[in-house]
Amino acid sequence: MPEYSRNYIRAHDDPINAAVAAVKEPQPEYVRLGQECPVAKHSAGTTLFKFADIVELTRRRDILGEGAPGPSMGAPRPMIPLDLDGPEHARYRRLLDPLLAPRAIAYLEPEVRRLTNELIDDFGQTDRVELYSQFCVPLPSTVFLNLLGLPVEDLSIINELKENVIRPQRKTSSDAEAFALVVDSGKRAISYLDERVAAREAAGANGKDLLSKILSMEVDGDRLTRDQVLDVLWLLVIAGLDTVTSSLSSMFAWLAEHPVERHRLAAEPSVIPAAIEELMRYETPVTATDRWATEDIVVRGQTIKAGEHIVVSWAAANLDPEEFPDPLTVNFDRKGNRHIAFASGFHRCLGSHLARLEMRVVFEEFHKRIPDYRLIDEDPPQWVYESSRCPTYLPLQLNWAQ
Repeated sequence: MPEYSRNYIRAHDDPINAAVAAVKEPQPEYVRLGQECPVAKHSAGTTLFKFADIVELTRRRDILGEGAPGPSMGAPRPMIPLDLDGPEHARYRRLLDPLLAPRAIAYLEPEVRRLTNELIDDFGQTDRVELYSQFCVPLPSTVFLNLLGLPVEDLSIINELKENVIRPQRKTSSDAEAFALVVDSGKRAISYLDERVAAREAAGANGKDLLSKILSMEVDGDRLTRDQVLDVLWLLVIAGLDTVTSSLSSMFAWLAEHPVERHRLAAEPSVIPAAIEELMRYETPVTATDRWATEDIVVRGQTIKAGEHIVVSWAAANLDPEEFPDPLTVNFDRKGNRHIAFASGFHRCLGSHLARLEMRVVFEEFHKRIPDYRLIDEDPPQWVYESSRCPTYLPLQLNWAQ
């Protein structure tokens, strides 16, 4: 494995997963793969496609998370808690999970609602909008910076560094160049965060934002070191500024082509939470991630060697007909929807409750004001698959409520 792989080559470099996820509608192919080759061997390791296999594997202590081969995302040290495993990972999750629990973030709902309407106001009653850049990016980014306690006016700086780390292919022409960009951007991000932490400490960390709470945390009776604080913050910034953006963009693109379901959201707001779960199952913007075996294991008769790279395909698992009957039908009334779009096992998404709150409020307010919208034939969306799968260009024709 080349050295740059530790900070750059990740699940999207699995040739099987990348080929599927790069198309606009990969869902039928994911179903086929799960049925025909549930355990796929390839040059990057092994990919698992079945729901039961992935859930079982991600609950095993002898399977490590993304940080097993070294720091990722341009970080100089393991990001906390993503790149940790075992008791150390569990200690940090016990500290961080309560900060993003439903009750802890409920106070954000009025702010999310206000910001949603403010961004819609900025459309200016126009009949066309590019939703990704004008709405899907700024809304969750602004919400999260406010939650974290970082200046919203720094959004462009932070977003640039985040994009360089997550999607370096856009600015580079080789893996080596991409690796260099990731590492450089990671250093710049850590330096930026270090300055913000120093300023907050000087001013007094006594607010209700996450930065203040993280600065007051203790592990085994000791306050977090500066490096530990920075390693937590960098992970939160990357996760908080990208995942909800991709999810919103994917779901709006689907709804733009399905007027019956879209009209139902406008007419029956109570169905929105279930609709979000079903669309997350069907679209699964974060399609896959990495795990690493620490000893030989056998899955469906196939041996995965100790030290081997494993790609778990959340997208395929969420379309497994053994878990989800009629998986290619989006059914807002689906019962027992145990999707794993937010991952499964020990490394389940830390911010899933915040993501659900944001998406629910967005759909409530957006469909109240703009119940009808559609794609534009002559200006189609542009789907990409880099760190996540979503349209990063989403022009819509709007029909405002009267």
